[in-house]
Amino acid sequence: MAVTNNGVTSATVAHVDPWRCRMWEMHDRAAELLTADACRDVIRSFKEHGQALPALGRQAKNIPGIDVELIYGARRLYAAQHLNVKLAVEIVEIDDDEAIQRMYIENAHRADLRTSGGWRSSGGCAKDASLRKTTFRRAWECLLQQSAAC
Repeated sequence: MAVTNNGVTSATVAHVDPWRCRMWEMHDRAAELLTADACRDVIRSFKEHGQALPALGRQAKNIPGIDVELIYGARRLYAAQHLNVKLAVEIVEIDDDEAIQRMYIENAHRADLRTSGGWRSSGGCAKDASLRKTTFRRAWECLLQQSAAC
């Protein structure tokens, strides 16, 4: 959800119960790598400074007990659940194609995803390596061009 005022669009950031969130089925971080040790820096940052950047999510549809489906922010979700604090989430209305683009733009720079096997190798549409490469290339081009069409 976004608010438009004189051509400027701002996103809605909600502070939600992290236990009523779940990661989108096509998110790119391997769940087995979400541990207290792996998320130590995020947990420490949450404790010391609060949550600096919101996760990205959308309203969950027909998922009992879940209000928000997170596109990215798995480590933030883990930290919020670990500390039992509210999770800041930018709530948007996007389809799966745009969600994939936003997810890759958010996480493409992360060395732990690129080098340690942190990218999910199965599940959702991420099964097809050529689709992953094409999607990433398109997302990267959109970022570079900052195209309104993307």
